[in-house]
Amino acid sequence: MVDSSCPSSYFCSDRGLILPLTNESEWPTALRAALYLLGMLYCFLGIATVADIFMCSIEKITSTTRKIQIANEDGTIKVVEVRLWNDTVANLTLMALGSSAPEILLAIIEVVGNGFESGELGPATIVGSAAFNLLVIIAVCVVAVPDGEKRRVEELGVFICTSIFSVLAYVWLFLILGPVSPDVIEVWEAAVTLLLFPVLVVLSYLVNKNFCGRRKCKVGHHDSTQEPLSIFISGVYTRMPGEEEPEGPEIRREHVTQVINSSGRMSEEEAARVVALQAAGQKAHSRAYYRVLGSTAIPSLPKPDQDGRGEAVVEFAASAVSVYEHEGRARLAVSRSGCLDSRVVVRYETVDGTAEADSDYLPLNDLLTFEPHQKLMYIDVEIVDDEEPEEDETFFVRLTVDEGDVRVGEIAVCSVLIINDDDPGVIELERPSVLTKQSSRTARVPLRRRSGVADRCRVSYSCVPISSPSTGILQAAIVFEHGEAQKEIEVETREVVGDCEPGASFQLTLTDVSNGAQLGKRHSTVVTLVPDREHELMVERVVRLAAHDLSRLDITGNSWANQFKDALSVGGGGARSATTIDHVMHGLTFFWKVLFACIPPPRYLHGYPYFLASLLLIGLLTAVVGDLAGTFGCLVGLRDLVTAITFVALGTSLPDLFASRAAALGDPTADNAVGNFTGSNSVNVFLGLGLPWSIAAFYWAVQGEVFLVPAGSLSYSVALYASSEGVALGILAVRRAVAGAELGGHRVVKLASGGAMAALWLLYVLMSSLEAYGHVGGF
Repeated sequence: MVDSSCPSSYFCSDRGLILPLTNESEWPTALRAALYLLGMLYCFLGIATVADIFMCSIEKITSTTRKIQIANEDGTIKVVEVRLWNDTVANLTLMALGSSAPEILLAIIEVVGNGFESGELGPATIVGSAAFNLLVIIAVCVVAVPDGEKRRVEELGVFICTSIFSVLAYVWLFLILGPVSPDVIEVWEAAVTLLLFPVLVVLSYLVNKNFCGRRKCKVGHHDSTQEPLSIFISGVYTRMPGEEEPEGPEIRREHVTQVINSSGRMSEEEAARVVALQAAGQKAHSRAYYRVLGSTAIPSLPKPDQDGRGEAVVEFAASAVSVYEHEGRARLAVSRSGCLDSRVVVRYETVDGTAEADSDYLPLNDLLTFEPHQKLMYIDVEIVDDEEPEEDETFFVRLTVDEGDVRVGEIAVCSVLIINDDDPGVIELERPSVLTKQSSRTARVPLRRRSGVADRCRVSYSCVPISSPSTGILQAAIVFEHGEAQKEIEVETREVVGDCEPGASFQLTLTDVSNGAQLGKRHSTVVTLVPDREHELMVERVVRLAAHDLSRLDITGNSWANQFKDALSVGGGGARSATTIDHVMHGLTFFWKVLFACIPPPRYLHGYPYFLASLLLIGLLTAVVGDLAGTFGCLVGLRDLVTAITFVALGTSLPDLFASRAAALGDPTADNAVGNFTGSNSVNVFLGLGLPWSIAAFYWAVQGEVFLVPAGSLSYSVALYASSEGVALGILAVRRAVAGAELGGHRVVKLASGGAMAALWLLYVLMSSLEAYGHVGGF
């Protein structure tokens, strides 16, 4: 007997494929709406988490190489490592699928789950997500670049090709929805839509081959006069013979010692961050890298008070910036959060890396004052535009706190990359300070000759004790022979400071040079004696901390044990710098992180099990999100189109927002920040709609019927977006022609162009919603 008190059909009970799981007929509508909204938001967190896993697998797959043989000019054969995936092909296939998988799978699941009948949620989500990606995310990237800095699209040919196809995709979609065959998608229309996907990939690949040809690899920063570590042959990545494929960025003890020597006042955690950043910067990063790091950085954006004392939190807006030497200035943005009611002061100072104070930039050690309610300030570091041919060099700026209710946030150190474009130099010391073991009888101070290595040159120097009883001033000289560029000054420490206690120091100063050579601006350094064991322990601690920091930047090398360790740890193991928000987000995502830690790590079978398992989980979560969104819209009276272009589009695209912002700040070009969206927006239509519509159109053709897709509000939304897209791409073109770059530039210019694109998105959402409810006329 059927219990009539439990009806099987009730208000909004038929909007999902899976949900509701239980009878909700007795539940208040407001409660149901609230629960469905919370469930949808929670599933968005799950999708963002598993999408990061998906991108890790894609990064692993596209980095796969094989060995091939190439003939040398002398007829001998050499073996090189060739990367199997072309960058352009990878971006338009796996990368586009990775960033748009929820939208594509939602459209496919909706059609298949509805008995091969069209739904409104999937297609509208694709259009709404494309609008948010192109108009909002690029607007954020335009504004996020620090004032005065610029980011240009370097792969311009591919960007133009994908931009044309992006506009074509939505113009074509409008035509097949309306003028060509109103409210019907015929088999040939769906097939052409799907076939445009491989056409896009092939044409973009050909453009990439024609524009790139043989070019030097962008991995690392190498002197073009030296033997390249890696090259591109016809757009395919190769490694030179004898160069082993590294497991990952390497942390070398001698490099750690050099960083520690660069500033005796740098804390061990700051030195570890510098080492990790430099090691991670040894290789180029794909969009997958920024997608994962950008998404994991979401909880760290707000920096609230951690201990309830009303502290202000000050940190750099970006962990790395780059600047051309001839620009003469590097501008670093410093943000303030937490308590804004008081006046706070922090100290900033420059720290040498490979770039050196005075010779490459003017050192700073000053105070930065935030007035009440002031959230953003800038530090300008003057770059020395000399005539020295150098490799790209890096220095660092760090923030410290002297006193007051203020603390430094997680990004306490910002690395500045100087892209050099000069002619050669002079003789000077390499470092401002040197640490040497107390038991060592000899202190070795590196000296280099960077301008002209012809003829014999004699360099005089003096050593003066600083913190120990004086045994007299030592004066001596060192000789550079013809062709020599580097030397070490060897100083017998006992002759300068005698048998002193640990911590004794002396100052070594270059006093004169001969034969027309010149002294550089760094002509003085401080040599400090430290106990052997203490120095070794310091290096060991910094190596461990740097390895930990670097492991958090590795998105493909995890083992199963590390996956569970990261899932169970706050901030993926970064609890020592975790904020209150990090702990809250860890609690919210704990279930998802533990669940997804069960997926086979990307190191197995080149990442393919990782790829397939994460794709399956995205599909399952997307099906649940589709049910939640459709039922929620029904409960609160929202049309599916409005729900799709607002809640669903934003929920699936927010991780890309943070990833693109991170790429805009961290990359010297705009390719990773904006170049992916034109391609992925095209793939959304060609694959996300072309595939399910082809299956449905063929299914109904076999039944002797047609596949009905009511144009209505969807056609209006598509036309509105296509028009907005044309205007947005025009803004980027004008920016490149007038301002010289798609992103950044003068503050007024970037705010105006970014604001215009954001306004286009608001207009798109407003007009699409008004048309959906019949307040404005449609087609």
